[in-house]
Amino acid sequence: MQPKGLLVQKVLVLVGFFVVAGGQLPLLNIPGSYAHDMNFYFVASALGFVLLGCAFWAWLTALSHTRVGRTEMRWVLRLVAVACLVLGVANAGFINEIIEIHRQPQHPGLRRQLLAYGLPLVGFCMAALGFWSSARSSEVRPEVTAREMEPTAL
Repeated sequence: MQPKGLLVQKVLVLVGFFVVAGGQLPLLNIPGSYAHDMNFYFVASALGFVLLGCAFWAWLTALSHTRVGRTEMRWVLRLVAVACLVLGVANAGFINEIIEIHRQPQHPGLRRQLLAYGLPLVGFCMAALGFWSSARSSEVRPEVTAREMEPTAL
């Protein structure tokens, strides 16, 4: 039995991290909000999230080409899924802060801030879904393992 290719899961994770990276870009060059030195942070963060997405794509591709260790990776994949979900929910916590910032006379723009923190929420949740479903597809059913372990007749 050939292992599943995890294509849908890889796409969810990759697109999720690209969406998270996109959430960094609306924060660039907000007049009166951030110094221009902060632009380095936002660009470097976006690049880091893109690289993480590519690294996870490569990892899931390697995982999909092997049967050895796939079942042991379930907990790792689930742990990464929960971490992504927590990071997404953390971005949702900024909604109250965004509303408070918007109430002040000098705010960087409500739509820009909602986009900056809404995109990572969506992206991390997509990545979490991809990792969680990768863990589910890595489970080996008992009847499959029993059939694969039967000795072959000579």
